Amino acid sequence: MGYKGRIISVFICLLIGVVTIIVDFHIHGYIPDLAFLQRLILFIPFWWVGKQFDKVTFNKNNATQKIDALQQHANSDKEISQELEHIFANEHVMLRSNDLKNHTQMVSKGSEHFSGHSMSEFEEDLECWLDSLHPDDQEEYKEFSEKIFAGWPANFEGRLLCDNGEIKWFEAREYSIQSSNGEVEKILGVVFNITSRKDEQFNFFVYYDSLTKLPNKELLIHTLEKKVLKAGNRFSLLFIDLDGFKKINDQLGYLYGDKLLIKVATLLRAAFESENVFRFSGDEFIIIVNDSSQLHLILSDLLGSFSEPFILDDKEVYITPSIGVSLYPDHGNNSEDLIKHADAAMQYAKEKGKNTWKYYSYSLEEKNKYYYSMEHDLRKAISHAYNDFSMLYQPQVDIKTGELAGLEALIRWHHPQRGMISPAEFIPVAEKTGLILPLGEWILKEVCNQIITWKTADDTSLPKIAVNVSVIQWQSSDFIDRVKRIINETGVSPEYLEFEITEGFMEDRTNVSNKLNELRKIGIQVAIDDFGTGYSSLSHLKQFPINVLKIDKSFILQNETAIIESICDIAEHLKINVMAEGIETQGQLAFLQSINCTYGQGFYFERPIKAGEFEEKYLRRQPEIIQ
Repeated sequence: MGYKGRIISVFICLLIGVVTIIVDFHIHGYIPDLAFLQRLILFIPFWWVGKQFDKVTFNKNNATQKIDALQQHANSDKEISQELEHIFANEHVMLRSNDLKNHTQMVSKGSEHFSGHSMSEFEEDLECWLDSLHPDDQEEYKEFSEKIFAGWPANFEGRLLCDNGEIKWFEAREYSIQSSNGEVEKILGVVFNITSRKDEQFNFFVYYDSLTKLPNKELLIHTLEKKVLKAGNRFSLLFIDLDGFKKINDQLGYLYGDKLLIKVATLLRAAFESENVFRFSGDEFIIIVNDSSQLHLILSDLLGSFSEPFILDDKEVYITPSIGVSLYPDHGNNSEDLIKHADAAMQYAKEKGKNTWKYYSYSLEEKNKYYYSMEHDLRKAISHAYNDFSMLYQPQVDIKTGELAGLEALIRWHHPQRGMISPAEFIPVAEKTGLILPLGEWILKEVCNQIITWKTADDTSLPKIAVNVSVIQWQSSDFIDRVKRIINETGVSPEYLEFEITEGFMEDRTNVSNKLNELRKIGIQVAIDDFGTGYSSLSHLKQFPINVLKIDKSFILQNETAIIESICDIAEHLKINVMAEGIETQGQLAFLQSINCTYGQGFYFERPIKAGEFEEKYLRRQPEIIQ
């Protein structure tokens, strides 16, 4: 209760008392003795009046507060009711109560839109829910139900198959209410429509790369066709391929390869707008550059960003990109041509040394047409039992004694329309397409069979025959097994075989060491072809069981005497024989003899010839080639 009225009454009494005292003093000149007491008596009625006022005020305020509280409570109940009604009517949520004891079922209004069945259908048919369940989810749903009946709350994701054929995804969260004796009496649950979420997940799966989270090839084509090309604005397409990525996978493992791809994706996303960076496939990325005015600077910065190592856990990994560039609309007005031409430019960048960029030009298109035509014809020739291929043999000579020291087997392709095609043209195509594997196996079989033929026809000694081995063959995991199988099938003695490999094979030391030791166990000798043009070090030559170094013919033709002498000195120190290729003149031969080069090969001695001609000229007569 308040005191507002009584305080006012006291104030009024005091005010009246003070005023009357002043009046009395003014009239009488003094204050009467009983004047103050008389005024004080007035306080009593004023106090009573103030008290009654306080009572009325308090009761009024209290009533008002009660009314306000009741109103607020009523509003709150109304809001709760409205919220519950909203949930009950929500088409994306279905509330379900299954009374097993009374065999009744209640569902919310959301069931009608969600499942296609009315509320009354659910109430009349307890199995209505299961009837709508997708057949592929039935078994899993039974396991889910068993958990509920065992007294455990559980979640389940599944699909509803609607009458119109539409499939809707749902997530059910249910629990059971049990009686005192442990019997399940009710199952309560809420079911959410998660179709939109699943659609988003599906769209991510379709249009985004799961590893790098970048847009993928599908979204690239969609973006080009639906957005960029329709706008008609000029733009550039950058096709990026990582140089030597396969080596990272082979040496460090696929886990590190994946980590590197994620790092590269992060770098590209930071350098360009995220929606314009795409993972095309494998270690290939494509970037759409909308503003091509500073393209040269953009490409320079992009190459520069790869100059620093990528940190993969505790390892520093260096990798470089080869970049091909196509321009819209100069190089195509559709996504297929733009991507194809950017890819062609990228391949050209790789051919020109990698870690660079090249623009597409229509001369590349002619080159590509020739390449694809060559690939088609090569496949056709291989499928036709290799009838268009033949083997030629070029003698190798001991330049000190003039005697035949060996042969090199060389393949030739007799194209039905184009005539003779040089290995320099079709071997690179075979390597890029993987056709070198069956072709290389055929070459080795032919050489082995030819050795058997020669040994059967003549008992005279036969020199070893050198067979070129492609890096693709060498890197195949079953290379040694293939060699062993062919030796067993043909019955050839391995001592007649020599494999020629290039310096590029030496990069993976562990792999090359294992294979070279396997070949030595088999009895096959190994020569390093085109020595001096690669990156071999003296440590490689000391580590590996190498029998012969073949000096590249370019050094002979260009009269690089200092390089040739150095190679011969190294080989003599390491006790490895040296063979010079491309000898064409007497002067070249005389120089090589003067620096103790062991063997020679070239047109000065003999061109590559057929097996029959070689047999006639050398096996039957056994002449000294150098008189």
